[in-house]
Amino acid sequence: MVYETIQKALENVPIEVNGNISTDFLFIDDAVNAALEAYEKVSDFQIFNIGSGHATTLKSLCSKLIELTKSLSQIKYSTEISGHLSLDVSKARRILEYEPTELEDGLLSYINYIKIIMFYTNLNIVNIFSKTHF
Repeated sequence: MVYETIQKALENVPIEVNGNISTDFLFIDDAVNAALEAYEKVSDFQIFNIGSGHATTLKSLCSKLIELTKSLSQIKYSTEISGHLSLDVSKARRILEYEPTELEDGLLSYINYIKIIMFYTNLNIVNIFSKTHF
């Protein structure tokens, strides 16, 4: 969802947001770092919630992506579906010393990554990545 929204924002095309949905977004570096910390610090089987620790609405995420990419895209919004997800990351903070990346910092990093790939390959970004990875 984030990948497709960044692509649309970079192309200045409309972005559709279906539903009043909020979810806990995770920057991939946080998942990798938390897994490495768990490997080093935890000797028994434990389950950790890894996320930002707070929910962000899809509409808010799209607005932030438009702002960060300096896009001219408009959001087409409907409220048909509703949902909310937020993870309690307190255990990961306590045991793994986990500190999630701020949403804006993670988005900027991902936007810059996509821009670099687009610039250096001169390919349609859709052909480089499978939609199932993002």
